Amino acid sequence: MNINKLDFPVITFDKANNIFYARNTKDLIICSKRSFEKGFYKGLLVIDIKGNEYLIEDAKKVENVGGFSGFNIFLSQKIKVELIFNQSFTSVSLEKFKEKLLYAYNLHSSFWDAGGDLGDIINYIKNAYSIRSIIEKLSFNFYKEY
Repeated sequence: MNINKLDFPVITFDKANNIFYARNTKDLIICSKRSFEKGFYKGLLVIDIKGNEYLIEDAKKVENVGGFSGFNIFLSQKIKVELIFNQSFTSVSLEKFKEKLLYAYNLHSSFWDAGGDLGDIINYIKNAYSIRSIIEKLSFNFYKEY
């Protein structure tokens, strides 16, 4: 599978059902060295706006990103990775997608309710009419806040 087949934005779920949004390829392949070393990409499930599910099996470091060998003032290092995808993919139904997303939001509710709007997010997901609309809205909100 080639990363160019993804229709962005995408949502990802790690093995602990933590959610991460990526607006574009760069958001998906740039990470901290620490996250990479802790295996962030191993088993990462990616769902694009068309409802296609892809599994990332692993990732390889390509290069450091930015000046100072990727280090910033907080002494974290940013790196670029190459993703190694499982070659098969499946399509997820809107209902299964909603179930997975609601489960993840509820599982990590203390994190997602920090802004006090988890109830609104859950209601939006329950009433949404497409995977595309859910991912676009939630990824926009995520990057607007962070």
